Amino acid sequence: IKIMSYNSYYSFKLLSINNPQNEPIKSFDLFNIRTAHSPQSASDKRWADSASSEELFIAALPLTSNLICGDLADCTHFPDYCATYTKRCFTTDILAFKDAKGALLTTPKADYLAGQEEIAATQPSVPYFTLSDGNWFKRSSALKESYLFAKLTENNKEEILNLAKKGNFAQFVPVSALYFGGYLKPRSFSHSLRLFKEALQAFREKGIKVGLHIKPGVVEQWDNFINWASPARPVSEMIESYKIGSLSLDISSGQSLINIQLQESLEESETFEHFKNDGKEEFYLVNNELFKCESANSNQLINCVRARYGTRKGSHIAGSSVYLVPLSSSGYPFLRGALREASAKNLSQLLFETGASFLYLDGMDYAPVLPGVTPKSSEDWAVRTKVGFMPYLEALSTPVLIQSGSPVNSTIRWWYEARKASDDGAVFKSKEYTKYKLKLLKNNNPYGQYSDIELGWWRFAGSRIGEGNYDFDATSADEIHYLMTKVVAYDTSVGLQLDNSYRENAKREELFSLIGKYHSFLQTERSSYLLPASLREQLRNENTEAELKEVAGGYQFIQKKINRHYCSFQLNNCSYQINNPYLAQPATFKIKAVFDYYDFSDNRNLTIANSFNSSLSVVPSDESVSCYINEDGRVTVSTPSSNNRPGGCRITIPVETPLNLTRMRGLGIDLEGDGSEALVVVRLESKGFAVRDYKFMLDFTGREQKILGDPTGDNRDIINGKRVDWDGNSAKRRHWSFDWSKISSISLYVNNVLPGRSTELTIYGIKA
Repeated sequence: IKIMSYNSYYSFKLLSINNPQNEPIKSFDLFNIRTAHSPQSASDKRWADSASSEELFIAALPLTSNLICGDLADCTHFPDYCATYTKRCFTTDILAFKDAKGALLTTPKADYLAGQEEIAATQPSVPYFTLSDGNWFKRSSALKESYLFAKLTENNKEEILNLAKKGNFAQFVPVSALYFGGYLKPRSFSHSLRLFKEALQAFREKGIKVGLHIKPGVVEQWDNFINWASPARPVSEMIESYKIGSLSLDISSGQSLINIQLQESLEESETFEHFKNDGKEEFYLVNNELFKCESANSNQLINCVRARYGTRKGSHIAGSSVYLVPLSSSGYPFLRGALREASAKNLSQLLFETGASFLYLDGMDYAPVLPGVTPKSSEDWAVRTKVGFMPYLEALSTPVLIQSGSPVNSTIRWWYEARKASDDGAVFKSKEYTKYKLKLLKNNNPYGQYSDIELGWWRFAGSRIGEGNYDFDATSADEIHYLMTKVVAYDTSVGLQLDNSYRENAKREELFSLIGKYHSFLQTERSSYLLPASLREQLRNENTEAELKEVAGGYQFIQKKINRHYCSFQLNNCSYQINNPYLAQPATFKIKAVFDYYDFSDNRNLTIANSFNSSLSVVPSDESVSCYINEDGRVTVSTPSSNNRPGGCRITIPVETPLNLTRMRGLGIDLEGDGSEALVVVRLESKGFAVRDYKFMLDFTGREQKILGDPTGDNRDIINGKRVDWDGNSAKRRHWSFDWSKISSISLYVNNVLPGRSTELTIYGIKA
């Protein structure tokens, strides 16, 4: 190992490794480092929040893309990484381990960013990345610039430009405007790259920066990058493919649906087993023809549809190689070698030609998980980042603001990407989604790999009822006020996406003008510091609701208070006295219908399940928690006193899918409780990401038929300071658009069973 000393850090490089047995090496440790700080470890959150600015901070940072040093996941899966005085770095022999290079940053907290900047300025293996304002990317004002994210076509380009101007957005990014692969063919604009560039130029002429949204490392069928019908070179050289055998019989060009016979046994192929078990689909390749096969047995691929992805049917003789072609989660093949590099160069050239200053790299997978590598492991991210991601960043001729939509190698997080891409698609109960994002923002570690500071993607929607299938209403002024006051209070940005239903919002221009008013105020605030510190803190409170008003000579924030009162239409009258807590300020009243539900026994209800016994699938929140169900439907959950957090249990309820609850969104449950205060959640899931939760406390004893009403959109998974919802992504997934006509599964969770406690409940029936 070679170690060199600099002002704020030490660099280290592995020169050679004595490994006579050629053992697989995936990590190495740096010992006797006399402080344990790591930006990703939970314990160092305290350091980031409150420690003395003079306290030394030592972090291991990667200087090459084949190295990962100390991700949060590594602390979780490898607890010894977080041991005192030790730094653990991960790599893989697949990526030339011996050339791995990193740095130990040793600086007081107050100088931490300066130390990172020194590394970038002195190490040729990482870029000194400056953005449009001339500042190093982690100090750039571009991080606080809001952007509009929308589809751009010949028919809507003037409308989108008008909305971007009204909203006073600093940046505009067209959604998936180009086919992925060569980035030469727009989806609209008559597939003319010239017309697409002219449309982006219209934004720039109005002072709005533009960006591009792509999926790196994959290729679409309709892109011009590969001529699938008559490829210039073998397809196996252009896309990722892995040989699994050879044909044992000829295949004639006249057959349409065939079985592919192989000389070898697929049961003995580790490559075949690896990709068949990765949860994604795949093609099969013989010569230059792609096949899609329904299933496989020991030595044949069964019911294979021919000439997929625009390839041509051909005749293939026995002995021809058969390849498996892994597909991304979106169903695209992965680019390979020289073609991937050409794709990266095309993107770099397009960024230059369009003057784009923003690049959103979308997707969770940009290269396949290699055989022999554990999916989502540190080794996996290192390999896939190096192979599928870095070629695009290394090809950039001009630095741009980069956001990505997936966990990637920390090389990118430290040296290319300063702002984390937001969770996209949130539409259900938008105000609650903003509260969820506020939690992430408040927990953001300013000393970590990137900033989790953006309040988006926040979707602007019209009423999308979709024949009753979907469940969200048009974005309202109330939701805009709440979102934008938080943007102002935290001096940050918002990424706002136009939902496909945005035209169904009759007030869209008025609401975008409202967004623009807040953005204008924020620009003034950044230069003139109008907000008193006490008011800023008040606005940061998630329960504070306010509206920005322009008054003579300045602005006011009008605090809002919402009172809800419910009256039955069956009564002859309904009187309610309202006391205005803000004295002379005006009040607004809105009257809405709130729908009630049939009684549990009503014959118009739909029975989802009325049989619960030990045959149901039961999964505890962790191995120490006891969870079982008996033949009578009695569920018992016990958390040992040695646990440091509450336990829980998930029970999967079998249903005939897809279950259609389009007109039955209320839920009822018949059960017997024990008064234990456990949290019960009935969760519906639709295909994809979305969930809807019905929550109630087990705060009663005896048998009750509870009408649960509508699903909740909140994110309150914390009770008494303890996280009780152990499905990590549920807070986000509760906000995706939910298709009630295609419910794929139903689960019942029993959560918040405190350490040393047990809870029992008996389930008799669930109805919609």
